[in-house]
Amino acid sequence: MIIYWIIVVYVIITFFIVYWLNLTIPNFRNMKFDRELFKQDIPKIVHQTWETEETIPPPCLEVIEKNKELNPSWEFVFWDDKARRKLIEDNFDDYTLSAYDKLHIGAMKADLFRICVLYIHGGFYMDIKGGINKPLDEFLRDKNKLCYMIWHDRPFYKSSKHAVTAFLIWPKGHPLLSYIVREMSRRIHQDFLNILPLLWKTGPEIYTSMIFNNLSSDQILESENYFDDTFSVDATGGAYYDYVKSRGLHWSQKSL
Repeated sequence: MIIYWIIVVYVIITFFIVYWLNLTIPNFRNMKFDRELFKQDIPKIVHQTWETEETIPPPCLEVIEKNKELNPSWEFVFWDDKARRKLIEDNFDDYTLSAYDKLHIGAMKADLFRICVLYIHGGFYMDIKGGINKPLDEFLRDKNKLCYMIWHDRPFYKSSKHAVTAFLIWPKGHPLLSYIVREMSRRIHQDFLNILPLLWKTGPEIYTSMIFNNLSSDQILESENYFDDTFSVDATGGAYYDYVKSRGLHWSQKSL
């Protein structure tokens, strides 16, 4: 009976924290983000990350090479945990760095880092298991808007335009990215009970909310099929998930 009430209290507290944080999502529409920012050239850099290069899941190695072969004019940059922290330390304030240091799940660190690195360098962020099926140069031609991908195979997420943050494409220095970094840092610091679900703290839900709360629809190019399957969320055919889950490495197997 005690366990039951503990669970009830936990659920209620979590609900109100999520509700309160969503009520206080910053709205910067009065900033009138310049539409021309999305028309500038995207730096030809693909950013990927894992804890260390030596521990990249083996099923991903062949995928990475195929991505490089398809995009020979693009620079592929790998960031390990030390390099991620150094980028944040060198380019952001102590508030953001301490937020990063509070995270002990690799996926959450990668969530915050991907926004930071795109703000500083711009380019294309892709999860380590992601696949590029068509040349990026062809894909980006005349897009001139934020390329926003929606989960197409999950009805709940689809209805809420839940973002696929496995692939993010941004120009360097877009001000909204700095605000997303700030909001993620705020949630990390203010969740003093450490019970806010990952998706609402650093994951796709906060990214989704910040995008649709601050950009007008004419600045967003939405796709529910990864832009005609230009991208594959898991190009390993499930081998990545088999590998990490068999070793207890997946974020869903970690305790916040």
